Amino acid sequence: MDYELVRSKKSMKNNKWLEHNLEDMDKSVKKMVKLIEEDADSLAKKAEMYYQKRPELISLVDEFHRMYRSLAERYDDLSSSDLTTELNNNRLGRPPSRRAPGFDYFLGNNGGGGLPSDLYHKDVDDAASVTDSEQEWDDSSSLASYPGYVSVGSDFQSLTKRVADLEIELREAKERLRMQLEGNTDGLSLTRVKSESKFVDYPAKLAACEQELRDANEKILNSEDQIFMLKNQLARYLPHELDDENGEEGADSTQEMDVESLSEELRIASLRLREAERENGMMRREVEKSKSDELRLKSLQNMLESAQKEAAAWKSKSTADRREVAKLHDRVSMLKHSLAGRDHEIRDLKTALSDAEEKIFPEKAQFKEEITSLLEEKANRDEQFSELEAQVRYLEEEIRRVTNEKTEEEERLKGEIEVLTMEKAVKEICIETVSNKVSKLESEMLLLEYEMKAKDSKTMEMEEEVEKLRSELEEVAEEKREVIRQLCFSLDYSKDECKRLHTMPVQGIDH
Repeated sequence: MDYELVRSKKSMKNNKWLEHNLEDMDKSVKKMVKLIEEDADSLAKKAEMYYQKRPELISLVDEFHRMYRSLAERYDDLSSSDLTTELNNNRLGRPPSRRAPGFDYFLGNNGGGGLPSDLYHKDVDDAASVTDSEQEWDDSSSLASYPGYVSVGSDFQSLTKRVADLEIELREAKERLRMQLEGNTDGLSLTRVKSESKFVDYPAKLAACEQELRDANEKILNSEDQIFMLKNQLARYLPHELDDENGEEGADSTQEMDVESLSEELRIASLRLREAERENGMMRREVEKSKSDELRLKSLQNMLESAQKEAAAWKSKSTADRREVAKLHDRVSMLKHSLAGRDHEIRDLKTALSDAEEKIFPEKAQFKEEITSLLEEKANRDEQFSELEAQVRYLEEEIRRVTNEKTEEEERLKGEIEVLTMEKAVKEICIETVSNKVSKLESEMLLLEYEMKAKDSKTMEMEEEVEKLRSELEEVAEEKREVIRQLCFSLDYSKDECKRLHTMPVQGIDH
């Protein structure tokens, strides 16, 4: 129990940056997922490609999250493993040695290839998290007077910078994902004119892009083979060079950790390049299928340009990784030559650790409680993330179901509109016929009125004729009403006939 407490408290004290950065990473991932979920409706309305990009974005967020947590937890394990060895030595009855605090983090005793938290915070993190370890570092400032301190510290400072570079790269990748998500639809309209002018060169550019992707993939595979050979050489060298004092393993294990980290980055880069190549092939097939659709061709052109830019970026990154592998190979060779001369330094510096044991022991219980709370918080966050993924899948299914229902409803309404349009055309013809007859009758009435005005002077003489004309007008009006009634009957008959004609094909199919 005391062993676990000492390990936990020492780990948390030397890794306050771990707790701080993990909290920031969890918040950033939740914020990114929330951004994807909140923009789901608007993106779906603006572009159909949202449904294709959304699963890929979520998988990339999960991948970055796993990479960052794996890196942080690996550093935590390596920086706390030296304390395990010292406590085991004390249990076996070995005499305490006087060694300066943080010595095992510099020389990697028993595989502890980490870096002391105070030195890490001095180079990478802000000054707010250094206060707890500064006093311990001041008490052991005599460590700098030992031989070989400067060379060992510089090696681990370079590893510290490498870890910081990885963190910065993760943040930049998250920012690029966010910018890609926000500008997913705006880029379509902004580059439409540009894609029209470049459409003629599309096949040649597509072939060149595929060739570049294949070359980059082969180079990355070669780099992975070189790293694997380097690790094998390092593994063959270590059993012959290391003695029973396990302090030498720290520097080489640090190099191996750096090689593994670089190998993991190259593997991830290779997977992403293969994914980009796969997407490029999909875009090419879509272009061949949609030659008649100009708008879709423009959107595919934009996607191709972004893929070309991404391929160029990964190509440059693979070149930088190859240079990094070469530098790492040279540095491992130098460390191999310097391992033999460090035995005496290790024996002298081991005596400085006993002073740190008395300072570390009172803080065991507190560190154990802090680690327990962090583990519980991590489990809760993982559970919340799983629930969010389930909700996302449910919402996607709902969106697809609503889209299908909408399509079926549109087809049904389209059929009803066609039927109503035919009925409207028939009614318009009938109304036009009735209007012509009414106009003819009105013209006759106007003619009669004109004749009545012209013969106003003969009113007395033509009184009988006027009466006759009035009766004729009444008869004409009656005929007009009769004609209107007949037209109404004809209109009803036409409706019935249209309905019968509509139902006849259906009856013929049934028979």
